[in-house]
Amino acid sequence: MATRPNIRRLLLLTVVVVVQLIVANVVADLPRVLSQPGRRFLARGMPARLDCPADANPPVTDVRWTKNGRPLETPDASSPWRLKVTERGALVFRSVSPDDAGRYSCTPHSQLGEGRPSVPVQLIVRGQLFFVLSH
Repeated sequence: MATRPNIRRLLLLTVVVVVQLIVANVVADLPRVLSQPGRRFLARGMPARLDCPADANPPVTDVRWTKNGRPLETPDASSPWRLKVTERGALVFRSVSPDDAGRYSCTPHSQLGEGRPSVPVQLIVRGQLFFVLSH
């Protein structure tokens, strides 16, 4: 028959094991970019987007982009835009121009802090914009 001190010890040991199991199953990581292509070819005058696929626990709350190593300035939601960052962190170009060529990198952020920047993506703008008139 179990005595009271032994029952208390057994209950305490059970609580410690359960807490250890719960803590072991909660893993928190800084965000990390999963993959980025080395180069992207975009058509001049056309809309385009660069994604920043990231894995994070807790989830990504913000993505910041750089172009040629400098922070990319994007307008706030109420301003007219040519370039913007979506809620999911994608960089969207309304109409690609030759000035958009360069090396882009994204850095995901979460409640834990800033993740590592992505490998830079070389953005290459190709093509001419032609207008065809029909009669």
